[in-house]
Amino acid sequence: MLNVVSKYLNINNYSDLIDNFRDLYLSHPNYPSLYAITDSFDSLRIENIAAYVPKDKFVELPQKFMTFFGNEFVLVSKHNDFVLIESDNLKEFQFKKDDFIVNWDGLFVGIEPNEKESKGLHYNKTFNYLKNGLLVFIPFLLLLFFKELDIYSLLITSVVVMGFLLSILIVNESFGINEKLVSNFCNFNSSVSCNKVFASSYSKINKWLSFIDLPIIFFGAGFLSIFFETGITNLIGFISLFAFPIILYTIWIQKIKLKKWCTLCLLISFSLLSLGMFFIIYSSISSLTFQGLIVYILSTLAVSLLWFLIKDNLEKINKQSNEIYQLRKIKRNYSVFNFLTKPILNAEAFNSLKKINLGNSNAPIKICLLLSPSCFHCHKIFKDVITLIQNNSDSITVDIIFNINPNNKENPFNVVVETLTEMNITKSDKLFEAISDWHIHNFELEKWKNKWKINNVSSETVNLMHEYYDWCLLNNFSYTPVIIINQKLFPKEYELQDLNYFITDLIEENNH
Repeated sequence: MLNVVSKYLNINNYSDLIDNFRDLYLSHPNYPSLYAITDSFDSLRIENIAAYVPKDKFVELPQKFMTFFGNEFVLVSKHNDFVLIESDNLKEFQFKKDDFIVNWDGLFVGIEPNEKESKGLHYNKTFNYLKNGLLVFIPFLLLLFFKELDIYSLLITSVVVMGFLLSILIVNESFGINEKLVSNFCNFNSSVSCNKVFASSYSKINKWLSFIDLPIIFFGAGFLSIFFETGITNLIGFISLFAFPIILYTIWIQKIKLKKWCTLCLLISFSLLSLGMFFIIYSSISSLTFQGLIVYILSTLAVSLLWFLIKDNLEKINKQSNEIYQLRKIKRNYSVFNFLTKPILNAEAFNSLKKINLGNSNAPIKICLLLSPSCFHCHKIFKDVITLIQNNSDSITVDIIFNINPNNKENPFNVVVETLTEMNITKSDKLFEAISDWHIHNFELEKWKNKWKINNVSSETVNLMHEYYDWCLLNNFSYTPVIIINQKLFPKEYELQDLNYFITDLIEENNH
């Protein structure tokens, strides 16, 4: 599903959200499922729809949409006389329009296109391509500039550079660092799959070594050794001859055992064959030198050591990424979240408190913040909750209670609570601006007082401040901020932003 959705996001100008979608989708408790896709869209604020439509409405559907077809999640492209579908392994199939409609169950999955095209990711990828290419080709160009290479040495060096680049692409594919261009190249029809070849047991030589390691060590060592000894190109060509049996073995595995071709592997094989043929045509064994052999052996040892260190780190990163996704699945499971929430004490008294309300008071999800005007962390929580209700104005509302001792006359911040509480009682239309000046714009106390202080504080305000404080004491809230969701304590194991994962569940629970 991931490849299909990523391509669909790219088509609809959400390229900059593909990585975010991937993280949300892979860590979703319901992965892999259609709900995991649509819920991840919701978390990214991408307008989406998943619904069954009558087949006679097919002509009215967008030119591209997603659906299940033949038990596979596919991307559908409508054309005049036919329908093209692309599966998750990037295979394409063409159907006559009528044949497709007959076998289609009517499921339509679509998103609202992004009107503002996102180009940042394209630029970043282009920059990475250029950067990685320059890392290889700048030394190659310097080598050509400072050392005189004959035609034979130039051919060998060029093939070694190309082989090294192909080896890097093989490593990227085998570790799941996929790029669209390479993935398309590795899966351009049903008989081609680089990943299946890499993942097969035949690709392993032993516990530590695989056929994926050999190209990067061989070409990397060749690339490095040429800088120290240009005459070593003869040795590189000679060593390539010993790879011919390995080439035949890998072709046999792909053709007979796996029945899948790896295009990158075939290109590596072609590179090795080219090196061997260049040696046979342009050189001889008598041209080999002991000095060149020593340089190549040392280069091989250096590259092998470096590669296995890099490989070990890549494997650890992959393992950690998988563990993180598993942990995120647990964290995003609503049952776990609900289990960690605890009911507040004296809910009746809590409901009777006259709180400061911001947003739609009829929203099904009610967040209550217990704040203190002197608490630095309260500023951040307030900003986060305002962002949350702005993005979910129909679903979330926020109430505010100030946890401050009104009997402590020496507390200089009492005036802030007194003023905001009084403004709430009198239903001042400037309340949100006043509270924002304190918690969002971080006014200094004197500046805030000069703008907002109310001199005549009513007895109702004083009584209410005591009610706030007494209720907080009853629940042992000697700290701020405290977050309450629908009369339950928000778990400390979660960040407020994590609430985005549970909005649907909370609404359903509230409705029940």
